Amino acid sequence: MAGRSSPAQDSDRYGQSSPETLSSPHKKSPPLPWTPQETVNLIQSYREKWYSLNRGQLKASQWEEVAIAVAARCGFDELSKSSTQCRHKIEKLRKRYKSERVKPYPNSWQFFELMDQMERGPLPIAALPVAMVKYPDSNYDHNVYDEEDDGYAGFDFKPNKSKSINNLVNYPNRTGTHDPRGYDEEEEEEELDEHGTEEEDGDSKLAEEIRGFAEGFMRIEKKKIEMMKEAGRHRMEMEKRRMDMILETHRKIANSFSRIFIPNKRVKTEI
Repeated sequence: MAGRSSPAQDSDRYGQSSPETLSSPHKKSPPLPWTPQETVNLIQSYREKWYSLNRGQLKASQWEEVAIAVAARCGFDELSKSSTQCRHKIEKLRKRYKSERVKPYPNSWQFFELMDQMERGPLPIAALPVAMVKYPDSNYDHNVYDEEDDGYAGFDFKPNKSKSINNLVNYPNRTGTHDPRGYDEEEEEEELDEHGTEEEDGDSKLAEEIRGFAEGFMRIEKKKIEMMKEAGRHRMEMEKRRMDMILETHRKIANSFSRIFIPNKRVKTEI
């Protein structure tokens, strides 16, 4: 005697699927957080594109170019971040920069120097911060991500025994103290002095130009006032001469009439 078929077999027989066979909808995997290397390359790529547009707003196609540049600088064969992710990341970095800018100097945020240089404008090559040095792929740990994305705090790197400038600048030293900008105190003071001197020189030159412009403007205005006064005096003299000529003409006409008619009256009285 054949056994009774199960509900699953009956459903398969009639072309129906049991609840167990229904495939659950695939959940969209969340985007990977930004790594420090990607963030640095994003800031540099965006800065170049932004400056080429005279600090104008980027279009969608230009954001695509930024995403391609980030992937190329990171050495990826495919895009690791979309144009929308790049745009949102720049917005987040700008908000963070505004909040970090009011904090005491030096700032401990690892991307502060890059964002500060981007927002303030290009600096001379001698004044470029050492933080601009690109993160080397050989020392970079791809399992550690940017501290701003989804609670991933901090970033660390594989130990490197070489005393290269990248290792000394970008990574914490073994004593536990880390200058986030990679500067020595003497270099910081020298750079601050240079920047302060440059700013003072620029301010003094600007003040001199403004003062010279104001003095030139005042000279022109005084000259215009003098010319207006001179024109007014000349106009009054011409008007006076015109009135004198009119009066002289009237007087001559009156004298002519008097010479003509007065002798005729004398002749009539004698007759």
